[in-house]
Amino acid sequence: MRILKPINSLSGVGSKLLSYFDKMLPNIRVIDLLFHLPINVVNRHLTEDISNIPDNSVITAKVDILKYNPPYNRKSPFSIISQSKFYKISLDFFHANKDYLAQNFPIGSSRVVSGKYRLYNGKIHITHPDHVFKPEEFKNFIEPIYPLTKGITNKILTKVILQSLELVENIDEWQDELFLKKQNFLSFKQSIISIHKPSSEKDFRDDSQYIRRLAYDEFFAMQIALQLIRKKNGNISGNIISTDTMSIDAFVKNLPFKLTGSQNKVIEEILHDQSLPKRMTRLIQGDVGCGKTIVAAIAMLNAVKSGYQVALMAPTSILAKQHFESLRPYFDALNISVTLFTGDIKGRKRKDIVSKISDNQIQVVIGTHALFYDTINFHNLGLVVIDEQHRFGVKQRVKLVEKGYQCDFLLMSATPIPRTLTLTMYGDMDSSIIDEKPEGRKPVDTRVISLNKFQDIVQAIKRALDNNEKIYWVCPLVNESDMSDLSAVKERYDEFQKIFGSDIIAIVHGQMPQEEKDEALIQFYNGKKRLLLATTVIEVGVNVPDATIMIIEHANKFGLAQLHQLRGRVGRGNKQGVCLLLYNNEISATSLERLKVMHDTNDGFVIAEKDLQIRGGGEVMGVRQSGIPNFKIANLKEHYDLLKTSSADAKLLLNNDPDLVSKRGMAVRFLLKIFDYEEKLISG
Repeated sequence: MRILKPINSLSGVGSKLLSYFDKMLPNIRVIDLLFHLPINVVNRHLTEDISNIPDNSVITAKVDILKYNPPYNRKSPFSIISQSKFYKISLDFFHANKDYLAQNFPIGSSRVVSGKYRLYNGKIHITHPDHVFKPEEFKNFIEPIYPLTKGITNKILTKVILQSLELVENIDEWQDELFLKKQNFLSFKQSIISIHKPSSEKDFRDDSQYIRRLAYDEFFAMQIALQLIRKKNGNISGNIISTDTMSIDAFVKNLPFKLTGSQNKVIEEILHDQSLPKRMTRLIQGDVGCGKTIVAAIAMLNAVKSGYQVALMAPTSILAKQHFESLRPYFDALNISVTLFTGDIKGRKRKDIVSKISDNQIQVVIGTHALFYDTINFHNLGLVVIDEQHRFGVKQRVKLVEKGYQCDFLLMSATPIPRTLTLTMYGDMDSSIIDEKPEGRKPVDTRVISLNKFQDIVQAIKRALDNNEKIYWVCPLVNESDMSDLSAVKERYDEFQKIFGSDIIAIVHGQMPQEEKDEALIQFYNGKKRLLLATTVIEVGVNVPDATIMIIEHANKFGLAQLHQLRGRVGRGNKQGVCLLLYNNEISATSLERLKVMHDTNDGFVIAEKDLQIRGGGEVMGVRQSGIPNFKIANLKEHYDLLKTSSADAKLLLNNDPDLVSKRGMAVRFLLKIFDYEEKLISG
């Protein structure tokens, strides 16, 4: 169908214009152009009275062409003097083609002109009118204004879009007529035409019935695709791993704490998955400090006892080392060989580890991206566990899984995700939630404090350091800029060295080499440094159980989920954790609302829901690296209510028509192509 073809299939779109479009929307199809929505409108109705219209506004007037005033020097315009019903208008053209003007504005003729006017020396001027019509050809209209790029004018873009709209007439409807009436939706074609031929700017706002209809279609297509991928994955054969109750009981008995009911529930779900003859693909979600790693360790133990090797991958060397150090005693007690493999392991030691992995002398490998290397060959990899999974790309995860045969796949995420939002990210896999904290774990005491009390905070830090406390101080930027008044971590570091001395302070920020960051974090972990100045690079992947104080400067500049992740760095042991959220006096109402939420609750899932409501899906949990799709039309904040409905609708359709062979099913297949989900289905 032509609507799915590249836009150079349209008349008038040659190679030069196509190159401009590619800069605006790479690999653009006709339908993608129709998803390029207006951002404003211009009213092109005949203007009778300009007395109340501000200077530099658009007016549209029917005029009679009276005379020409050629330019009197090279910098002056060619002016055409015209007369409307109420006033004279000078139509000004710089570097004009006189033949063009004579042909389009013959003296004695009438024209309808539209463009921005200005008053100059008491006269009305329109410079290079946007539109010129013969009176019999003109009708009042609303012109949509689009985001543009160099080489493409609004007039060119509008012309191509109007040609594209002619192609939507042949699209079959994929939504049920009764459902459309219930939702107050028009058809797909009516909706998309109304957006590009608006009666007002309300027609392409997020809350318009036309945008909501298209947003629903996008959610619906995504849900169909995810559920088909889930079905496809469910049919992939896996390794049957029998539950080794004796080993698991021995492992749990060695733990210095009691598992929570939530942990036990998730363990049962994982063990059930492992016992089935299909591949496990499961996500474990849990708030910071809820015990996800121990749950994953039991899955790892069970796989090893069935003769398989296991790989656990973490996003940073420091976190991989912490996992290794915390899990090794438990595995050693059960005679399970475990090793650490990171990029900084070199030479003979590295070759020795690689050889032992290949020969099955090592059963559990805990590492970083280094596990992707082609030199790593497992003897019998049966389970891959990925911590902080959103830090890794899909291709990286798949590359590791492919090192085994019919490998089980366990993802862990400490970043809370709104429960409904999991439909957009993990609808293709099973999901488990650990929503209890270990017994005795105290909620972090969170306080919201003005930066006016900076000196009081410094004195409190001195007292805490005298008591051998470990303290994080987080700043948002590395360097000051002219655009921001935020404190920079380097400047704060220099200042604090003078106050507290250099011996106990470490610094970590994103511009440091990884080796230096790891060294600073190790010193903080070991207690050689007890005050860590950092940016948000410590948001995840840092586990220092005896750190007790987190201070976040300009906390009003952060999102809720990010604040919660930072707060989760403290209170991870038996000591009370304290988090100070510092704000400046020019705090907005929205920022104040975020800080109040942080003060009122330690529940990451509640916080994630609030973050979605306040800021929308584009920012939740640092979504640019989280895996949440970049929607063409849908806005998670504004259209959140449609997501759940679309999921139920997709399930109902697939229950009745699992292979999409009905008339509606075939139309839905086309919908998947429209929103680019067909390729995801193939690769999923």
